[in-house]
Amino acid sequence: FSSSPYLRKRVQAALSEFRDCKKLIAPFNFSMAILKGAVMLGLDPSIITSRRARYAYAVGRARDFKKGDDESHSCLCTVKGVILKKTSYLHMLVMKDQDLEGGHVVNESTVNANDGVISITTRVYKCLANDVLNPWDKRAI
Repeated sequence: FSSSPYLRKRVQAALSEFRDCKKLIAPFNFSMAILKGAVMLGLDPSIITSRRARYAYAVGRARDFKKGDDESHSCLCTVKGVILKKTSYLHMLVMKDQDLEGGHVVNESTVNANDGVISITTRVYKCLANDVLNPWDKRAI
């Protein structure tokens, strides 16, 4: 696309709205630049120091049900022998387009509400957008 003068003019016009962007640089031999980058990555993967997350990632959680919450997202849980109504929701760990350093780690801690629990299953959802609120949203994969 960088070989198209029309497209370069349109991109430059769109970028001129940003104060920090002064000049659009289009390499003369763009195919070679792409190939060189791919070869460099293949020879030394450590050259990638950060990247953007393609998706948002979240874990499923439950909180106390409140009047006005969507009934279709509620469930019944037993905590210390007491049946409680809970609402399922997603807790975002990584946002879509977030800049992630190499070896990025997300630390999350949870508190066990039921002393008799032997194992806990945590579902991690890949989300197509940052505003996905619950596991039943079609954008939570």
